Amino acid sequence: MIRRPPRSTLDRSSAASDVYKRQAVKSGGICYLDEVVEARKDTTVIIHPLTDHRRILTIDKLGEVYEADDDFLMVVSYNPGYQNALKDLKQSTRQRFVAIEFEFPSPELETKIIQSESGVDEKISDSFSQIISYWQK
Repeated sequence: MIRRPPRSTLDRSSAASDVYKRQAVKSGGICYLDEVVEARKDTTVIIHPLTDHRRILTIDKLGEVYEADDDFLMVVSYNPGYQNALKDLKQSTRQRFVAIEFEFPSPELETKIIQSESGVDEKISDSFSQIISYWQK
């Protein structure tokens, strides 16, 4: 049975998000924040106390504080300079994580990936690869 999580804010998406963060923190799970530079401020303010010596999650609207389980992990991802060079992680946030940079595959490899994943022929996948290469510059 799937139950709707209790609300801690008036915003539906925020309520579910709060519940999932709490569950990860309390049970030693992994909290994954995708495109963290696009996240709302109420999401980004939880990062520092969760990733420093305090290891706590504070839900201000409920007046609740949760200590992170020893196995709790936080993973964030983002594309630096993707839409706006001004949108980037602050240095004080970035220093709390191990960074792994991924390079774009070569056009030849991209062609093979497109062909393999989509099933289109080499001519079409090569055309897509050229378009992708153009936009990556």
